[in-house]
Amino acid sequence: MARPSQPDTSNHHGVPPSRPSAATELRHGLRITALDRLLINAVVDARQAVTGALNEADLNDAVDEFINLNGRRHQSYYHAGLRDALFEQRTELPAESRDRMRWYWTGAIFGWARSESWQAIVDAYDEHAAVRELGDGLDRASGSVGLEIAKALWNTGRGAELTAFVTVALAMRNRAVYLLLLEVGTTLLRRREAGAARAVFDLLMRCEQAGKPQALAEQASRVRRRMAHCLRLLGEHQRAEELLLDLLHDGDADMLPMIHADLGMLKGGFALLDEVRIPDDDVARHDLVDRLKAGEPHYRQAIEMPDAPFVAHGHYCLGVLALTDDALGKERYAPADAHLERAHAHFAANRASYPPSLVAQAELYLGIAKAQLWTPLHVNRAGHFIAAGLDAEAHMPTCFIAETIEALDCSEAGVEEVAAPLLQAGGDEALDALAATAYGAGDPPVAEKLLQRAERNGYPESSAAADLRAASRMSVGDDVQAEILDRLEGLAANGVADQEFLELLEDPKAYDPAWSRDDAAVASARCLEAQGRFSDALQKLREVFHRYMQKGRAHDALSILKCIRAYGLSEDEYVDLERRHAHAAADAESSAGVRATHVHVLVVGGDETQAKGAGKVESKVGERDSRISMHFIRTGWTSNWKEHLDDVERRLPDVDGVVILRFIRTTLGKRVREACRKRDTPWRLCWSGGQGGVAEAIVEVADAARRGPVRDS
Repeated sequence: MARPSQPDTSNHHGVPPSRPSAATELRHGLRITALDRLLINAVVDARQAVTGALNEADLNDAVDEFINLNGRRHQSYYHAGLRDALFEQRTELPAESRDRMRWYWTGAIFGWARSESWQAIVDAYDEHAAVRELGDGLDRASGSVGLEIAKALWNTGRGAELTAFVTVALAMRNRAVYLLLLEVGTTLLRRREAGAARAVFDLLMRCEQAGKPQALAEQASRVRRRMAHCLRLLGEHQRAEELLLDLLHDGDADMLPMIHADLGMLKGGFALLDEVRIPDDDVARHDLVDRLKAGEPHYRQAIEMPDAPFVAHGHYCLGVLALTDDALGKERYAPADAHLERAHAHFAANRASYPPSLVAQAELYLGIAKAQLWTPLHVNRAGHFIAAGLDAEAHMPTCFIAETIEALDCSEAGVEEVAAPLLQAGGDEALDALAATAYGAGDPPVAEKLLQRAERNGYPESSAAADLRAASRMSVGDDVQAEILDRLEGLAANGVADQEFLELLEDPKAYDPAWSRDDAAVASARCLEAQGRFSDALQKLREVFHRYMQKGRAHDALSILKCIRAYGLSEDEYVDLERRHAHAAADAESSAGVRATHVHVLVVGGDETQAKGAGKVESKVGERDSRISMHFIRTGWTSNWKEHLDDVERRLPDVDGVVILRFIRTTLGKRVREACRKRDTPWRLCWSGGQGGVAEAIVEVADAARRGPVRDS
């Protein structure tokens, strides 16, 4: 006989654990005398080492002597089996008659059942025909232990064998076996294992045909109804309908509401109540409405008995129908709320009887309906139901996301409760809807999700720009905001959402404090240049020019002036700028003293185009001043600007001046200027894209370096 190395107490199928006592065994049909009871207790006490209990040797003597008292009393072998199971030994029966073996194995199986050692029972079932025959229900041994063997098969994943083991006679003899099969069949049905479930319910229906005892009569309607469910799943709709119609006439009156609901679902082609759920697709959603309307008369009949215990099924179907039928407009939400409230209350109070997915969907749909009633009480409760449904992995129909969040946004607690699970489960629609709310603007996870989506492979650049603009107005840190603005600037430079970028920069709240007013103006000018709107670009640069002049940064103002000159506009449009700079330059030249010394200049910015022209820039600089050497750091528009900044900061101690080209991320340019200020290193902005303009900026910053450190404001 197989012995488990340790008790197997697993119970994966919802069957309650069992530790039968002597009294339990008596109820199952054993005729236990006072002497039997004493010996059972002696075996158990000895195994548990109770103080004063027999030792194992004395126990063996007592059991053997009891068996030998009456060789014709086969029931006595029960004690040998119980002892052997508990002490992991095996008695060699002197004459292994059928009756002796059945009682011996009955005792052994009860012994293993005490510790829920289901695998040990199944091992014996596999090895010994006498154990398999205990499902025949022909005697008291079978009637008493058949339940434990059935539990062992179910709890070890061999439920498909139950209908081969359990006979009609056993199910009728032991009510607990019948109820176990009913539970097993129901579980298989919920798993949509319709074929296996049908075999179980077929066995139970044969019990009814054989004249089931009165103790099982109240289960007959439930068995036939669940058989109808199996037939629906298997596509045998006519037979399913026949069973349900029969139940309307002679079934349990309390079950009539469920039967009507079943008939309604049959009309709509639903196999199970859990299939009544709202899809995302518009066509599928309209199809759902049509299918529910096909069974609507039955659902109405199902709720005509308001005091019946199972009206919830009809209410659920009517609630989903009302919620989904957008032809009713906003008038549909009140009836949807009323129906779903009744359905959810019943499901929640009887969770063990319903699939968790159905309970979760009912919670979610109830929350959606309540949110649309737009009263403080309903909206606050709505958030709770929606969050509970989403946490239980209910699917949020995309058609309801935006309007639900809009309703919840009038209650800070409501939208806050659903935001996290919606972001997790609601996809792009939920993200868009949350981003449009006041709550989303202050919720960093919403901005984070937008930024992640903007980086998604294959995501359209225009959509990415829209996400970045939305995130720029949210509660993000300065570094994140700077990164967002840089990415938008890079997209705009390539003609993606450039007009939207210009509009964004009109609002200081969208860029401050990550960018300064000058940063925003310069970025706007670049964008306007790319659009060919040079006069508009001039107006943006005019503001920056004057601020530079006010701060004594005449050379940087000159860089801007050179850029303006390159626009090819009439000088009349910027003559005032020329005059102001000329006057300042004259004053500066009269007081300047340039030292003759070699200087090293660092040039930061530019892309591959500027890199190809580096040699010509060096030649032009050399023609004007051979005492200048230079090093180029090409940054392009890469997002890895921090690496370039690190490179600049490493080189700053060894250079005398820095030129920052216009082809650089705004945030990187800003950080380079800050680094220069910290070291009193002269720097110049070069707005020209040509080689001559770059060379001129290098010469200018070299002259500034020779004059000595100039602190920039």
